[in-house]
Amino acid sequence: MTNHLKVLFGLIPGILRAGPLLMALLLTAVVGCHPEGGPGGEAEPEGTFSPVPVTHPGPVDFGDTVTVHYTAMHPDGTVFESTEKGQPFTFTVGDAKVIRGLEKAVIGMKPGEMKTVTIPMEDAYGARRNDLVQIKNRHLITGGGELKIGREVNIRQPDGSSVRARIIDLNDSMVTFDANHPLAGKDIKMNITLVEIRRVPPPESPSSEEER
Repeated sequence: MTNHLKVLFGLIPGILRAGPLLMALLLTAVVGCHPEGGPGGEAEPEGTFSPVPVTHPGPVDFGDTVTVHYTAMHPDGTVFESTEKGQPFTFTVGDAKVIRGLEKAVIGMKPGEMKTVTIPMEDAYGARRNDLVQIKNRHLITGGGELKIGREVNIRQPDGSSVRARIIDLNDSMVTFDANHPLAGKDIKMNITLVEIRRVPPPESPSSEEER
């Protein structure tokens, strides 16, 4: 028990006989409580909150959160992915959550603007890696499900980790797995429409706060 609490318990009989105002003063003196918050009348510090991004007219800059519609195609124009008939896609430029080529493409765009870009494989899903292609003995593969070309499975690595891979070839004795992204080694083409930009406002300077 702290010294403050020992003192408080010793004063309880007298506090109970005192009037409301005297009781409050005695509690303040012993415990250090103040109506405004912590000791000395200062409010207790509140949690720190991240600033909220607000809509911005653009153009897009590094760190902005952008919402886009896009159509992704092979170089011959064959569409393999699109948001046009669904919900737009939102990401933050610089977070590395999307391919680098898409981040580069939206820099400088404004809401309502459309563009078509060809993204080289280096800025898309990278070059194909031969070390991500593995051949395993079919009889050593465990797990349920039929083994067939195109099926995706998790394969264990020598270090104990596992990677997602597709079966690209198999026969009675061997199975070939490919852990490369299906678009690795390929350029892609994208139609992009910028829907919205959201940006964290800069912190206000002390001088501007004093002026208010």
